[in-house]
Formats: sequence, C-alpha cells, structure tokens
Amino acid sequence: MTAFAEEQHERGATGRAWQALKEIYSAWEANKVHIPADRLANREFRARRYLNAHERRWCAGHFFNAIRFRRKYQWLLKRLGLEENPNTLLQLHLSLSPASTRPPHFQGITEEERLHAAVADLPTPESPEDYIRFVLSFPDSLVQTLLQIFPVEEAIRAAQAFNQRAPTTLRINPLRISRETFLKLHPDLRPTPWSPWGVYAPAGVNVYTLQGYREGWFEIQEEASQLSAILAGVRPGDTVVEIGAGGGGKTLVLGALMENRGRILAIDVHEGRLKELIKRARHAQIRCVEPLLMEADTTGRWQHRGRSWRRIEKIHGRAHCVLLDAPCSGSGVLRRSPDARWREVRIEEFSQIQRNLLLEAASLVAPGGRIVYVTCAFEPQQNEEVVEWFLSAPEGRGFRKEPILEALRGAWKNAAVLAEEKSHGKPSHDTKDMPPLEALCVEDFIRTWPHRHDLDAFFVALLRRCE
Repeated sequence: MTAFAEEQHERGATGRAWQALKEIYSAWEANKVHIPADRLANREFRARRYLNAHERRWCAGHFFNAIRFRRKYQWLLKRLGLEENPNTLLQLHLSLSPASTRPPHFQGITEEERLHAAVADLPTPESPEDYIRFVLSFPDSLVQTLLQIFPVEEAIRAAQAFNQRAPTTLRINPLRISRETFLKLHPDLRPTPWSPWGVYAPAGVNVYTLQGYREGWFEIQEEASQLSAILAGVRPGDTVVEIGAGGGGKTLVLGALMENRGRILAIDVHEGRLKELIKRARHAQIRCVEPLLMEADTTGRWQHRGRSWRRIEKIHGRAHCVLLDAPCSGSGVLRRSPDARWREVRIEEFSQIQRNLLLEAASLVAPGGRIVYVTCAFEPQQNEEVVEWFLSAPEGRGFRKEPILEALRGAWKNAAVLAEEKSHGKPSHDTKDMPPLEALCVEDFIRTWPHRHDLDAFFVALLRRCE
C-alpha cells in the first residue's frame, strides 16, 4: 500500500469528509432501489451539519462520480483480485483521482504500478461495446440502445457526454424580469443558447443566494425542459392540462406563457410533488394553476371515480393543450442523475404507462387542440414507438403529427417577445438571434442530446387533433 503526499490538499478533502463519504456511499448502496441518490445525499448531509461547505462539496463530487463509474471500478477490483464493497470501491476511486483531491494520510488501494497495469488492461474503443460498458460505465441495456441509435464513434461520444457534469441552468420568470435585466444584475452569469429564458450559472455558485431568488425572478430548470414546455405554445385565456406535473417546473413555464390568464389543471399521482408545485407557484406568483391529485393503477390508467375524476370529466374535449410529461426511465438525465443508470427498469412497463396516459390525454383535447408528449429518456420504445402506436389506435386516429420545426420556431419567438415586454420597450432578446432550432429536430420530433447540443436527452412530439 502506498501513502500519498499530504501537502496541497483540496479544500474539503479532510479526514471527517472522507469518513462521511464512506458512510453516505454505503447508505446509497443499501437503499439505491428505494431512493434517488440526490435525495439520499441531501438527507445524509442534513444529518452531518458538522461538515462545512467545502467538505460537503468535496463529498458530493466524489459521491456522484463513484456512482457514475461504479461498473468501471467493479471491473478493476475484480482485475486486482480485491473484494468489492463500498469502502474498497471508494478507495479505488480516490486512488485514481488527482493526489490533491485525496484526504490527508490517504492510503492507496494497492501499489501504483499494479494499479496502472490494471487500468491499462481496460477495454479500448476498438471493442466499443465493452468500452462503453466498463470504461464509460454503462449497463448493457443502454449500451445496446446507444449503438442502435448511433454509429459506433458517435455512440461513444454520447456516452462520454452523459458522464460529464451538467451545467447549472436557470430559467428567468418573464412575468417578473427580463433576461437582459437579470444578466445585468448578475454579470457572472451568461445566456443559454437555446431557450430565450435560460441562464447559465457558474459551477459551484449557490443560486439560492442570488439576487432575485426570494422575489421569484428565476427557477432552476434544464434548458431542454424549458423548451419542451415553451413548445406547448399556450396563450392567455387557454384551458391547459398538464399530466405528470410533478414539482411544477413545466407548469410554471405554462403559467408564464399564459400571463396568469386562463386555467392550468396540474395533475399528478403523488401528493408530495403537488405540494411542492403549490409552493413554487406561489413563489413565482403564478396564480392560474389548479393542482389535482389523481388515482391511477400501476399501468397508468386513471381511476374513473371520485371527486378528482368528476373535475376531469368537466373538461373532456375542451382543453386547448395537454402537456403529457410522461413517466419514463430517466435515461436522458444521466448527467444530473448518474444513479439512474443502475436502477432496474422494465422499459415495457413504462411504455404501457405512456400509452395509457396518451389515451387519457386524447380524451381531454378540444378539436384543433394539441398534445405535447415529453420524456427525458432516449429509448425509442418510450418515444417514437409510443407515438406511432397511439396514432394507429382508435383513440389516436383523429390526431396527426404537427410539423415540429415550424411550431418550435413560432413558440420560441412568442416566448422571446414575452420576455422583451419586461424591458419597457427595449428588446431583451432580438428574435433575429433565434438559434438553429432545426438542429434539435429529427423528422417529426424534437430529440436533444448532451454531445450534440449540451442538453439533456429529451424527446418531444406535438400531436394536433383534427378539427
């Protein structure tokens, strides 16, 4: 075993932070089936208030990276003939990290020469499947999907991009402030390229301390998520339904587009998420939202009974837009949720839920109205195949795919103009600067990717009900 140099340690790389990291990672291994890693980490950090901000940041970075490259470390431990457990995996992870990031008195997993020899034996890109599996650390199912969607070289680039840390992205609230004004107040922030409401925050910045947070000027929201809601193209006075509203990220976009005039019925099956939505809507001063807790079976079918169902029945065939934020595997957000790759998922079960929710959505849409179908997953079984199934079903035969690029350009321009109105006559975003939105469109759908667009992997379809 080799002791590494102790001088010039990264701030936060302390003995107690190292002990906390081992405890938190062990807790994740024991509970990964039941709780997402980010939620578990928040819980564990609350129980360790003795850690300072630098120690928490050090812990969190190594915690998520150890999860991200778990399969690679498992391969190396086996190659080294060492037992796999949370402590040895973390010890290996830090042994492969720069010396300055290790805590004082850290002991490497094995002799450096032996470790380097094991690393040299890892698969190379000449064996692309094994390279993505073990070096880039992906489960077999996602490896196969990436290689089905892309040529080999691009599949590797996509996997590499999913292993990068995602930027911290904010969305301004155009009912409260323009992006131009917000950026003047925060010169260290910069505009995002795709969403007219998006702003990048520097890594490590505590966004909750920024001017405007308490006033509801902005929310944290990934850029592809912003665009999927902007695409709905809703207007003041519309009747809108959001299925799978969750904590309300897209709901708040819809409310801003409607300028608080009209009605949004925000449906979810989780009461806790709707409570968070109510809290966030108040904070953003969005007042046109009606949260609705709905009962559903395990296949996504709504229970056609009770008070919630009676409220839904009243808008059957009357909604101008239904945004279906469909439950999915979450494969498209691996940059933000690296543990999602290790969850045991049955794609066919998600596909069934998605199909059933599309049928429910179809019953709510008025003639000439539309469904916006959104997932944050990249498997075709949850995306194109679900949409094509719906369009061939009896309930979907009155719908057609709407030209996505034309709709996206129109919706983008409307959103940019809404933000400009807060600039008191001085444009905050010149619509001539519209980004090349055609780069996000594949045939009749939107498909975003981290390696192509620096966006999470979202899928969006726009389905119009015929008059």
